[in-house]
Amino acid sequence: MSTLFRAEWQKITGHRLVATLLVWIYPVGAALMMFMVLTGVLLSDTLRNGVQQSPPVWTQQSMILWELVNSEIGRFLLVTFAAFVFAGEYQWGTWKNLIPRSARVPLILTKYAAFAVLITAAVLLAVLIVIGGTWLIGAVVGVSPSPALSDGAAMADAAGDFVQRGLITLTSAIIAASYAAIGGMLTRSIIGGVIVGFLLQFAEQGTALVTILIGQVVPALRGLFALYLYTPAYNLGNIGSIARYDMPFFPFANMAGLFGPHTLEASLLIVLAWVVGLIALVTWLFRRQDILG
Repeated sequence: MSTLFRAEWQKITGHRLVATLLVWIYPVGAALMMFMVLTGVLLSDTLRNGVQQSPPVWTQQSMILWELVNSEIGRFLLVTFAAFVFAGEYQWGTWKNLIPRSARVPLILTKYAAFAVLITAAVLLAVLIVIGGTWLIGAVVGVSPSPALSDGAAMADAAGDFVQRGLITLTSAIIAASYAAIGGMLTRSIIGGVIVGFLLQFAEQGTALVTILIGQVVPALRGLFALYLYTPAYNLGNIGSIARYDMPFFPFANMAGLFGPHTLEASLLIVLAWVVGLIALVTWLFRRQDILG
């Protein structure tokens, strides 16, 4: 398995342009942002005074990276990168060389592992750049970013929040990767994987709107809104809201009379079912495909 992982890692990172545009863009972007802020602080008295009056909170800034990866743009990059990882073998014709020497299940699971590790490494590197840049900017203007490293309680809270957001984002990334993998296997092309992955991502959010509209036109079908409450998008949002604010996530107040938000335990089980089910579906599809023909 380790040999497969090393081979997959070298294969993905060997395509430098794709890896840079879709993955390493996070640390590169973080470095550019810190450089611009540092330049602004050095050249602008107004900006320097603003930083002195409101010292940066480095723990909050480090969380922004996870939010960015899980944003609409971030998910599009994830789907595109996943399509490249899972569907590229079809376009390049390399499956015929790999399949005879390796079992299919380890191959597909290795792709998931390489995808997750590479995304995590890129975000963590970007976080380190943001934290280092924040402290450097603080030193330039003569202030200490908060919280202090000696504040054990604040550091523990920040670490817990960081891990929680990271796990939610990585789970969302695995689901996005599965969508793109399904699209790539069905179309046998990277573009097909991107299109199908993006449409499935959009369908998650669109479920709420479509079922609400149907319920307004045909009141007897208002119960269809329950479908949205079982999507990964809703349940990942619900998990994050409960973990961060101790409040469930339920943005559609007009449906409160029919439905209520899930509990944390229910959302965790639903998300777990989606992750296991999607990986199992991708593996099943891959095992049944006639790739060598």
